[in-house]
Amino acid sequence: MKAVQSILLIFFCLQFYSCRKATPPHGYAGIFYTEDSIRFELREDSVALIVFPNQVTYESSWSVNSSDASYEFVNIEFAGNRSYYFLKGDMLYRSEREMRHRIVGSRVYYKE
Repeated sequence: MKAVQSILLIFFCLQFYSCRKATPPHGYAGIFYTEDSIRFELREDSVALIVFPNQVTYESSWSVNSSDASYEFVNIEFAGNRSYYFLKGDMLYRSEREMRHRIVGSRVYYKE
């Protein structure tokens, strides 16, 4: 009886594992909005599209960075400055110092 239960458990675990969604190489790609209604679209190919409330659109790039293995964040380029925006979790910052100290950030809302 235990052997049958073990086989069934393994079978259901394999089924569950095979049905899960494929995850992107990083969890940052997607669309989010800031509190100021600025729309950011981070694409899988590291292209970022920034749309301001007045419909002015800017195309830039983004990259995943880390200072050590436990502190990962995203830099979003704007107007030639590769470190203009810093994205960490659900907050967007304008400097690395603000991000590290978690001050003066703008909350972001991800589009489902």
